[in-house]
Amino acid sequence: MDGIPKLTANELRRQRDRERYVALSVEEKAARVQKNRENRKRKKSASTSGTAIISTCAFLHTRVFLHTCLQKPTNLRKYFLRHTCRILLHAARAMSQACPSLSRGNGLRVLQSASLHA
Repeated sequence: MDGIPKLTANELRRQRDRERYVALSVEEKAARVQKNRENRKRKKSASTSGTAIISTCAFLHTRVFLHTCLQKPTNLRKYFLRHTCRILLHAARAMSQACPSLSRGNGLRVLQSASLHA
């Protein structure tokens, strides 16, 4: 027993997983690889959803408002509206690239015209 190293629980689990994988047939290994690929692809597409863009937009909107209040006490409303429209336009463009079905409406055109008039 002196020559056998003690393995931690994680090392034992990894060793059992390796032994189980070696025992799989070629078809089972291919199915497992394909399943892992699909899971990675699904995770990656979920991380670039429109919700992340909208929450980023809300965060940037708050930052612009705070920056505006601290830096530009005069013409506050005009400055705030101009930068808010730019942020929203950027978010709308990013959303239309992430999900082309969203760009079919006129929301992007409305934001573009609002940013021109602000």
